[in-house]
Amino acid sequence: MTPLERPKNFFQIKAIMRESEQNQNLGNEVLSEEEKEARGILLAQEIVALQKEGTEEANQAAIAKAQELEKLFTPSAESTREPELYSNTELTLEDGTKVLVKPDNYSFIKDNKTINLFPGSLFNLSGARVRFKGLVDDSDLRAEERGKPVLELEIESGGGLHRIVEGSEIIENGEDFWNWEVLTQEVIQKQLAEWQDVYRALGEVHLPSEEALLAYLSSDPEFVELMQKKEQQGFTQMVIAPLELKKMIDLLNTKVKAQGGQDKVTSSTWDEILAHEDQIQYFGSINASNAPEGGQTIGQIKAKPEVFGILDGCMVSFVKPRQNLLKSSEADEIDPTGRTEIKGGKKAKEYLTQYFSDKDANYSGEQAMIPQEWLGLFAKDLYDKYLKDNNRMAGSVTNLLDTETATWFISTSLPGRDGLPCAVWDSGVRRLGFVGSGPADSLEFLAPRPSVRKKS
Repeated sequence: MTPLERPKNFFQIKAIMRESEQNQNLGNEVLSEEEKEARGILLAQEIVALQKEGTEEANQAAIAKAQELEKLFTPSAESTREPELYSNTELTLEDGTKVLVKPDNYSFIKDNKTINLFPGSLFNLSGARVRFKGLVDDSDLRAEERGKPVLELEIESGGGLHRIVEGSEIIENGEDFWNWEVLTQEVIQKQLAEWQDVYRALGEVHLPSEEALLAYLSSDPEFVELMQKKEQQGFTQMVIAPLELKKMIDLLNTKVKAQGGQDKVTSSTWDEILAHEDQIQYFGSINASNAPEGGQTIGQIKAKPEVFGILDGCMVSFVKPRQNLLKSSEADEIDPTGRTEIKGGKKAKEYLTQYFSDKDANYSGEQAMIPQEWLGLFAKDLYDKYLKDNNRMAGSVTNLLDTETATWFISTSLPGRDGLPCAVWDSGVRRLGFVGSGPADSLEFLAPRPSVRKKS
């Protein structure tokens, strides 16, 4: 039967499916298009027969068959992966010879922990930084090396040469493996690529390199331990936010207007911010008189990047990827670790004392988001929903970040003002809204967004 011929009867379909089952028994689990079509026709016939029976049991069986049919023609994660990352690759070894490498994962147990290496994973081997590339392919001429790990060497110098090693060498001499369960290296790399797309669409914004980011996030054991807990609480969205506030606002206003929104903010608050950008105080507190005090300017933050979670001029943090904050009138949300989600309705000092002082272990490591992080998060939402596919805004745009609530920057203060800035997407007029709210205010729709960042 040629690929263009369709199976003409039930027996022909069965013959194709028997051949498919034999292929799977031999280790080939990927159906050809012909086999998929035959299986699909067979499933469709079985669904019709079950529906004719009309019993509840038959209806449930028909639903299960329909789900199987849908799954049959849904592309798998493997089939949609980027070919350059997931195709066999010929690499150069130290002696100049070539080796064929398949991008499989490699798992092992060390110190009673399961370590999973996937292509691109970085770690230290006998004190040198290396990158795991995959396993020697089964078709490689070196039969005795097949299935062994392949590492890229001299990463700090640009890499390019590779070595085949024994798995036992990695177990014995390997260190500084990535130990995050949800935010794996692969997830971090994927999110970095997404941020690169976002800022490429906004304009030229410098971001940290992949290698610098991975090394930065994995180099501090205390931060790694913290993130192992926070990722279980839902802090799984990485935010990369440039510190240049005026540049970000100008870029966003331009893009919002280009997609059908407005490029003028809803109050003079941000005009004032941009006029005194170098005087804004971040990471401050609220005193007994409910007035902002303390904090650091951008200049001071840049001078001590390790203290404030800054890498290559960008703040790197992790947040919950939710659309809107909880209003005070909404029901509590409690995650499996016992952490209750922050809601609106409290004064600034109450938030700082209750959630951002490390007094409660459920909120350990969390800080109130600053405007740069919010703008970055908003930029990603804008890119995903409008810039990526050049979608136009029309009518009331209610699908962007913080449409129903406002993020309150309770640790950020403006020069000469008692009010603390807050941000919202004004859906009716389609523009960014930046206003101020007094520290003693308590509004149901106003709350700080928590973020987690590396700091010393």
